[in-house]
Formats: sequence, C-alpha cells, structure tokens
Amino acid sequence: SRSPVLFPEVPAVAMRGGAAVRVVEHRGNGEDRNIKALYLRAIATATREVLISNPYLTDPDIIAALCAKARQGVPVTIITPQNNDFMPAQYATRFYYQQLLDAGVRVFEYTGNDEEGRMAHQKVMIADDVVFSGSSNLDARSLEYNRELNLVISDRDHAAQVRAKLFQVDLAQSDQVLEADTGIREILSWMLSSFL
Repeated sequence: SRSPVLFPEVPAVAMRGGAAVRVVEHRGNGEDRNIKALYLRAIATATREVLISNPYLTDPDIIAALCAKARQGVPVTIITPQNNDFMPAQYATRFYYQQLLDAGVRVFEYTGNDEEGRMAHQKVMIADDVVFSGSSNLDARSLEYNRELNLVISDRDHAAQVRAKLFQVDLAQSDQVLEADTGIREILSWMLSSFL
C-alpha cells in the first residue's frame, strides 16, 4: 500500500503585486512573547482602524493597548461570542467591557452561532491593511504558555476581503454592548484569568 502524501504540491497562485506574508511562531512555556509583541506593536502603530474577532480576550496588556488606541481617535471594534464554550473565559472578557467602552472601543457579541451550537471561534485582527490570524487567542494561556502559530498578511485587497466577508457579516449577526454588567462572576473569572 502507498503511504499518504503528507505535503502535496501546492499550485502557484498569481496575485496582483503579491502580498507580504510572515509566519510568527510562539514557542510557549514562557520561552518568548513573539505573538503578544506582534499584536501590541500592530495595535500601537495602527492609524486607521483595529478590528478584532477573538473568543478569549483577557490579556490586560492587549486591553490597555486597545483602550489607548481608541482614546487616540482610531476606531477600534471587537467581536466576541455571546455564547462561549468556556464560560469563565467569557466572564473574564466581559470584566473588561466597561474599561473598553469608556475608552471608546465598540464592543459586540456575536449571536449567530450555528444550529449545532458551535460558537464563532475565529482569531483574526485587522490593523489598517494588515491581517493577523492563526491559532492564538488573546489570553494569558495563548500568549504565554501555549505553542501557537499565526500568519501576518500585509495586503490591502486581502484586508478588504476579510473585512467584508468576516467582520461585516459577523457584525450584522452581533449585538452591540452599550453598557457593562460587571458582577461577581466577571470579577472572579477575571481574578482567575491568568490561570485559565
């Protein structure tokens, strides 16, 4: 019997002008902070917009960077799932809502989960014309302990497609959060979030 082809040949794709693509690895277990540094730098240098869709958004440095960017007048929008598969992470994310709202960040919860109850689980950010996507969440476990791999694609056309086909579609199926309801669940989950 023949063994399966693990790495099939990939046909070349012609792109107008091409796109700059980088692969960013995070080794985890505290060995590096590559992906966190990447996100923080991208947020800090964005001049037109920051869009984030991520199910676990609990890293205080990322939250602070998003708030700082919104206070500078750059539109910042985040989408998290309304029905998360790990409720402590959802409550920890909601703990930050008031801080984000006070800074001018637009916060949405995606309600369009499919019929089988699966939640939106994409991990995508657009900062101006650069798209960041991959395995990394924006929580302590992903940004410090897990092995993660993300792609950074710098291309105006690609960013426009992701904006239209992911963010605009998901925003139409999301509820905007206008005020936060921070209670004991959110506070306790936030206190534990660096261990989740």
